[in-house]
Amino acid sequence: MSIQLNRQSKSNSLHSEKAELAERVGKLETLLKQKEEKLISVQESLGKSQDLLEHYITERRLTQAAHRETIEAYRSFFDVSPIAMFEVDFSRLRRFFFRLRHQGVTNLKDHLAKRPRNLPKILSLIRVKNVNLAALELFMARDREELLSNPLQIIPDEAWPTFAELLFSLASGEEVFEGETFSYSLTGVMRYVALRCSLAAGREADWSQAFISLIDITGRKVAEDMRRESEKKYRLLVENAVDGVAVLQDEHLVYLNPRAETILDQPRSELVTQSFHLLVHPGDMETIRRLYRLTPEMGDDSGMPFSFRMLKKNGSTKSIKAKCVTINWQKRPALLWIFREETSGEQVDRQQLLQKQLEAAIRSTENASQEMNQPVQSILMHAEMLAAQLPDVPDCRKHVDIIQQQAKRLMTQTHELNQLTSSHSSSFLVPDPPNLAKLNG
Repeated sequence: MSIQLNRQSKSNSLHSEKAELAERVGKLETLLKQKEEKLISVQESLGKSQDLLEHYITERRLTQAAHRETIEAYRSFFDVSPIAMFEVDFSRLRRFFFRLRHQGVTNLKDHLAKRPRNLPKILSLIRVKNVNLAALELFMARDREELLSNPLQIIPDEAWPTFAELLFSLASGEEVFEGETFSYSLTGVMRYVALRCSLAAGREADWSQAFISLIDITGRKVAEDMRRESEKKYRLLVENAVDGVAVLQDEHLVYLNPRAETILDQPRSELVTQSFHLLVHPGDMETIRRLYRLTPEMGDDSGMPFSFRMLKKNGSTKSIKAKCVTINWQKRPALLWIFREETSGEQVDRQQLLQKQLEAAIRSTENASQEMNQPVQSILMHAEMLAAQLPDVPDCRKHVDIIQQQAKRLMTQTHELNQLTSSHSSSFLVPDPPNLAKLNG
């Protein structure tokens, strides 16, 4: 019995050990599976990390290559640019300004303006890092070393105010400054230059890189000085001219010299406020309008002298002899008038010329009237003969009647023209001669 119990106990114990062993094996298999999954995950992460690392290395290489290409392109552009350029470092200048503010200086412009002798020392804080070929040509330097070793030599004392303004703009937080000044080449030749200074992108915080470009405007400055001198001389000449000079634009006098005021017998303040046509005698308005209309197409008539009557404030007239040419006044077309008061002798000469012109016109009219009279009579006679021979057809009679009516009308006008031209030519010497063209109405 005991033996059976022992066997049963051993069997239970063995079964228990098997169950425990099976449980341990299951746990071990689960742990191994978890370890395997973690190992796979680590391998995948390592693979991704390796891919990321390779991608990062590739991107870095591309970025470095692009950066090198950018630098090479910048250097190429900087060197061959036709504009003189300086690459400068303002970082020491910025630290100097910062120290001044730390010392309690709130207005740098006033502080530096009261100490002009300190400006060269302040400018010496600027380090010129590079210059391009155009700068060497502008300042007549043999090479970069010569110009880089003498950067302040090209700035004359008279140019300090412009460079002071540049410093003030930087100190005020502005990133770009533009101005005009002049400088000297290393051989002593003066140049007027347009200056532009700008901080490089990304260097606004420390001012470690900036570019100063200079354009030679000496030719333009000389031309402007010559133009101003020429304008001064011409203005002096016009203001003291013995003839009146005026500019007519949009039917108003926009400029008069002192002599013009005297001739027109009105002050400039009154003349410029009224239409110019109100100053002209109504009988001469058509002449003035014709000249004003023909501003761009005057051709051979441009500058030809002519006469007209000017109305005075008291209602009387004044005879004016003038020349008129087209000009541009403030970039718009206008008429330049040069005029003077007509003398009595000139008035007599003009009257005689007008009389000769009228007599010539009368003779031409008489000849034309005589030449017209015979054809008109012939037309009327043949129309009457045709009317007598035609049968009594309404349409034919109608056309013949029209011919007779128009011929009689033309004959009547010819007769009136003969009577008009038979009088003496002196009867036409009136202020407003008749318009002969209206007789054909």
